[in-house]
Amino acid sequence: MKPFFFQRSKVKGKLAVIFDIGSASVGAALVGFAPDTLPKIFYTTRREIPFLKKIEAERLTASMLKTLELVAHDIQKDGFSHARFTLFGSIKPALVSYFLASPWHVSQVRDIYRQEEESFRVDRDLVRELVSHEMDDFKKLHGGSGTVSFSERDGETKQDNLHEKHTIIEGDILDIKLNRYHVADPLGKTARELDMTLFVSSAPQTLIRSIGDVGDREFSGTESRLSSFTFSFFNTVRDIWHDKENFLLIDISGEVTDLSIIKEGRILETASFPVGRNTILRNLSSKHISFNEAESLLNLYYQNKIGTDEAAYIKSALQSAQDMWLQLFAKELQELASQILFPNDIFLVVDAPLDAWFKEVITSDKLYDLSTTGEPFDVILLDTKTLAPYCQSVRWVDKDPFLIVESLFLNKTLFVI
Repeated sequence: MKPFFFQRSKVKGKLAVIFDIGSASVGAALVGFAPDTLPKIFYTTRREIPFLKKIEAERLTASMLKTLELVAHDIQKDGFSHARFTLFGSIKPALVSYFLASPWHVSQVRDIYRQEEESFRVDRDLVRELVSHEMDDFKKLHGGSGTVSFSERDGETKQDNLHEKHTIIEGDILDIKLNRYHVADPLGKTARELDMTLFVSSAPQTLIRSIGDVGDREFSGTESRLSSFTFSFFNTVRDIWHDKENFLLIDISGEVTDLSIIKEGRILETASFPVGRNTILRNLSSKHISFNEAESLLNLYYQNKIGTDEAAYIKSALQSAQDMWLQLFAKELQELASQILFPNDIFLVVDAPLDAWFKEVITSDKLYDLSTTGEPFDVILLDTKTLAPYCQSVRWVDKDPFLIVESLFLNKTLFVI
């Protein structure tokens, strides 16, 4: 008979590996999911993608895939031991889930509209036909073809990233209106007007296959899924702050800033511009200061452990970076919100140590003109403190906000709590 500390009750949960694939780093988490409880994170790891002074698509992709290999090996080598003496210690991962941030995917909100003189019946076949047609149009826009799973890798041909064929990874109906009224369950009802809002995202086929190859080497035979961080970010915020209907999502990664305007609880528009954390660190670096040294100096600057001259240099560089980011941010907002009132609530997720700095920038008086109230935006930073009540973790785990957001989103697809 086994000692009591090796005995386990019947496992009703699922173990999953989550990968967060960004433009500057790749993170991963080993997460346990069970009915009627919060997800529990047993292990996290994150590695920086080697810094490139000049962004080139092929080099960035190769560097990201190499970093993904290292992170996947970290999970396989060190991650599972952290769940060994828990209810999840005796089970294998049921799922490997990859979340793609910009620039690894493209997304768009598309409107589907049908009007007839006579009332027509809305059924599953009609909805499927309209959605399929819209997704075909989206695939044509990005040179895409049919959906390709991770297992369909035969006959792969190398293509230029700019002309790469895309595969749909998400096609989710955000809203349905019948005769201009929101309807939760339209099937079986009749109407003369049908209006659907569809969120679609896609990624290059060869990139999907390369990511799948990495996963297969470490987690052979495990089910794999792909999602965009944009959609998981939206879902998580909407579920936690369900009293908020109109807001802006800002995701600032290493090389890109992504924006999503939410109106009446639904994604209205998305946009992005190529400025992120690494852009600012490039401004800090110079002939005499490397990228890594600039990052170290920035950390020391926020800890007030830096000399007067160096502090003045960093302050000046940050002011220049602020002006550049604000100019592009304001431009995108004006284009996105040209026909609607701009929401005053902003949810922000960004890599440390620039998270607090970006929050200060967004609430600065330079953006008052864009606020509907003429006052500072109300910015909620999705850091570990804000997200802690919604996710469990073992004490020594590094609590990564991006991985927490993705864990909460994935929890919806496995168990409804």
